[in-house]
Amino acid sequence: MVADHLGANGTVTYIFTISKALKQMGYTIIVIGRPGVLGDNFKQENIPVYEVEIPNNFDKKSTEIQAKIEEIIHNHQIDLIHCHQVNSGILLLHMAQKHNIPYVYTLHGLYNRKDELLKILPKCNQIITVSQLVQEQLVQQYNLSSIFIPNGIDGDDYFYQSDITVRKNLHIPETGFVVFYASRLEFDKADICMRLLKSIAELRQPNLYALVAGEGFRTKQIHNMIKAMNRKRATPYVHLLGSQQDLRPFYYSVNAVVGTGRTAMEAICCEVPVIAAGAKGYSGIVTKENWEKMKYGHFADHQADQPIHQRNIKNDILQLMTYEKNLGMKDIRQTLLKDFNIEKITKDLTSL
Repeated sequence: MVADHLGANGTVTYIFTISKALKQMGYTIIVIGRPGVLGDNFKQENIPVYEVEIPNNFDKKSTEIQAKIEEIIHNHQIDLIHCHQVNSGILLLHMAQKHNIPYVYTLHGLYNRKDELLKILPKCNQIITVSQLVQEQLVQQYNLSSIFIPNGIDGDDYFYQSDITVRKNLHIPETGFVVFYASRLEFDKADICMRLLKSIAELRQPNLYALVAGEGFRTKQIHNMIKAMNRKRATPYVHLLGSQQDLRPFYYSVNAVVGTGRTAMEAICCEVPVIAAGAKGYSGIVTKENWEKMKYGHFADHQADQPIHQRNIKNDILQLMTYEKNLGMKDIRQTLLKDFNIEKITKDLTSL
């Protein structure tokens, strides 16, 4: 299993979930990627992790890195290389071809430039797409077929639990309404974060709080914005938490999550209401009625109804503050576990 960087993000959490499930079935899993906070999660499950400085730009002259990867492949007698991100994907494809090892690439969305993806996708033994929409787009835009295997989630790992430890640590009252955002603080994900924060500032609800988890090159900009917001109240109401290895304590403590993809799935599994906002725009509150549409668009990461606008965010936060308890999160969780069950996903992966 190969990632560019083992940082806290949905792709690496997905790799961790399937690696753990495959290991339980008797497969030997080896993980490589640049060092990051989620590397420890693999180590705790006794999954060997090799911290390799995957270059940000693929360069065939990176002979030292290639030699290190070749040594890992040889020492562990690797039978299959499974990549998930472009830079490591290009580098490892070169290795797979050189050593005649089957190569699988999971396409988590069409976020990358076409020329980058064309260096990988036509040469794969198999492409996996995590949503039906991406599977369709791959045919339309690249004339390539893939196998649809969605993100898997383990209901034993994510479940409803009430725990106010996070609130206590941050001096947030039990009666406060807390909105949580967790993502890389870069590119469009940082834009979403800033729009959410502006929405919260404009609402001026004395009982409304926000938590932001993540890091990235726009952390300082978001930090400055939060500082300015907190100056307007007697006590801080917005907290920047940095990168977090485990988001569950936060899911247990908050009233709503603004997120997309993997974050949305984990929150729903913990029975937390979700406002879907992602790379493709805004889809609003996840409900039983709009479930199929949300699933198809991967909770606004692959397709969304509308652009992200403060007005929509404010309206949905106010709606949840009023009707949060009436969403039927238990039922939505059951539907999620039916559609994204880790046992079925693992079965599909082993078949592949």
